[in-house]
Amino acid sequence: MKLAMREQISLSAAILKTRVPTGKLTVAQNRTSDLLDKLPAFSNVLHNRNAFEDMKFRGLLHKSLEKTVANPNDKLFAKNFQTAIDEADAIALDILGELED
Repeated sequence: MKLAMREQISLSAAILKTRVPTGKLTVAQNRTSDLLDKLPAFSNVLHNRNAFEDMKFRGLLHKSLEKTVANPNDKLFAKNFQTAIDEADAIALDILGELED
């Protein structure tokens, strides 16, 4: 970024918000969110979901989803994995869209 500024090269930049809480924000989190809202950002965010933490133990999300869909008792887990996958897909499309422009 410093090199681009020194060379007067115009670059587009945007904040990718990750680990966004899924529940109510604390006062400190609200202050941080308000600060980040003033910066250019991607339209989608990546929430701090247990599915992403579970990847360390269960493996990739799509593989975990396949296993949980096969078991009717894991319906809630399957929904959580699918939501995480959908969010990750939306962010990937945001990033790819910006790279194309």
